[in-house]
Amino acid sequence: MQSERITIGKIIKPHGIHGECVVFSLSDIGKHWVRGKVFFISWDDQNVHQTVPKVTIETVRYSNQKLLIKFAEINQRSEIERLVGSYLEIETRTPIKQKWIFYIDDLLDCQVYTETLDYIGVVVEVLELPANHCIEVRNELGDTAIIPFLKKFVKKVDIENKKIIVKPIEGLIDWLE
Repeated sequence: MQSERITIGKIIKPHGIHGECVVFSLSDIGKHWVRGKVFFISWDDQNVHQTVPKVTIETVRYSNQKLLIKFAEINQRSEIERLVGSYLEIETRTPIKQKWIFYIDDLLDCQVYTETLDYIGVVVEVLELPANHCIEVRNELGDTAIIPFLKKFVKKVDIENKKIIVKPIEGLIDWLE
């Protein structure tokens, strides 16, 4: 049985001539990006030849909300150029021990209800905005609503049952009015 892998970053472009690259983080958990951490390389297109199945962080630094990473196995710009567009995956999830911190992919496809258990829709996207995260919820008719992922609006998240309870305010969800 193959263990689950989670995508937590994407290689955007090379940086410099010694194999360093720019990585866009898809995770809010900063401890993934440390020296010695091992990642698996994956592609959207499974037919693409994988030249490096695993990479290990040698150095990491932050620049303009992106990561500049040097992998131990890669020493030339041309090697990184072949990996542009690929994704970085980890083998297992880091356990989350804090309340109100969730993996984005766990929120996707959750059913959303009001506090009175009126069905609103399903989470189709999680938006990472400067002020806070928001969930985009779509109903059966294709209408969408953006709900701030704040305790003021989101009252309960049950990941196991894929259910979120919200307290909408007037004007937040048009089709409920």
